[in-house]
Amino acid sequence: MKEYKMSSSKGNELYNKARNNEGWNLSQIYGSYSAEKARAFDRCEKMFLESENSYNFRIISHNTFQFSVAWNDYIGDEEILRIETANNSYLVWLDR
Repeated sequence: MKEYKMSSSKGNELYNKARNNEGWNLSQIYGSYSAEKARAFDRCEKMFLESENSYNFRIISHNTFQFSVAWNDYIGDEEILRIETANNSYLVWLDR
């Protein structure tokens, strides 16, 4: 997992990308999708649901081949932004 502070240029870039909301489930963005996409989405949703403090799960981008999701959460008392893409996992510290 790659970690960034919100105050960094990369952290700010990721934050701005995550402001997008294309939907909350795959059927909102794809007419049909593969079992592999469904498994990937389920893994992301499971990570989101495992935290009692997470909120605002959303799909932030997609194309024919892949999608990215984001959600907000807390680590201790610090708010974070989590982003999961096909190739990377990001954590942006919002309070740092």
